[in-house]
Amino acid sequence: MEVYSDEISTVTGDEAFVAENAEESLDAYVKFAKPYTFEDDTYDGLDMSCLEKLTARDLADIEKKFYRYGITSITPENTVTYAKITAQKATGLPIEFFDQLPVREMMAVKNRVVNFFYD
Repeated sequence: MEVYSDEISTVTGDEAFVAENAEESLDAYVKFAKPYTFEDDTYDGLDMSCLEKLTARDLADIEKKFYRYGITSITPENTVTYAKITAQKATGLPIEFFDQLPVREMMAVKNRVVNFFYD
C-alpha cells in the first residue's frame, strides 16, 4: 500500500492546543453587524475571551453594581444590565461604551455573556 505524505495529517499536542484555543477565541469574538464608533475609535466587534479571567471577587463586584440599579430578577445574569456590567468589568471598556451600543450589538454581547455563564 502506498501512502502519500499529503494524505497523512499529524497534529502534535502543541498544535492541537493552539488550534483548540484559536477556535475558542473565534467563539468568544462578538462580531458587530456594522462598525461601531466610540470616542474616536471604531470597533468591528469585541473579543470576549476576557470573560475567562474574571474571578469570584469580580462577580461579587458585578452583583453589587447590578443591585445598585434597583433591578430585581430571579436570574440577573440573563439581563442586559448584568451583561453590560460583566462585559465592562471583563473588557475594561467604560460602561458608556455598552450603554451606547446599538441594540443588535448589545444583544450579541449579552448572548455571549449568558452563554459564558451557562457553558
